[in-house]
Amino acid sequence: MIKAQDLRLNNYILHDGKPYKVVGLNDAEVSFFNEKDKCRWTVTSNKVEPIELTPELLGKIKGIEKSIHGDGYDYVTDDWTLSIDIKSGRISVVTSRECEYFASDAAKYLHHLQNLVYGLSGGTELSITL
Repeated sequence: MIKAQDLRLNNYILHDGKPYKVVGLNDAEVSFFNEKDKCRWTVTSNKVEPIELTPELLGKIKGIEKSIHGDGYDYVTDDWTLSIDIKSGRISVVTSRECEYFASDAAKYLHHLQNLVYGLSGGTELSITL
């Protein structure tokens, strides 16, 4: 289960085991568009699940590559590098300007990664093929 306040528009969630992109939300409900039947569905947030980060999923995100430093994955921009370690559930960010470092234990679910990249980039969405 995901709390609706942990989501934002364009996050991916699971409903009935299938991935969908969030197109609307409020305090208790999440809306998503079902491409198959061309309908917008709204359900209570307790009816959706987070998508767990896996090596297979990270391989479907444009810009994320296997790290040369161990078993992790890196997302590199001109201004910062985001390193993801699925085993430990840790995400770290190093900025190139002032060598700032930030670490978080929020590397478990896709929407966490989406929100972190969105915030760090000033509004850029991850490009994901699900």
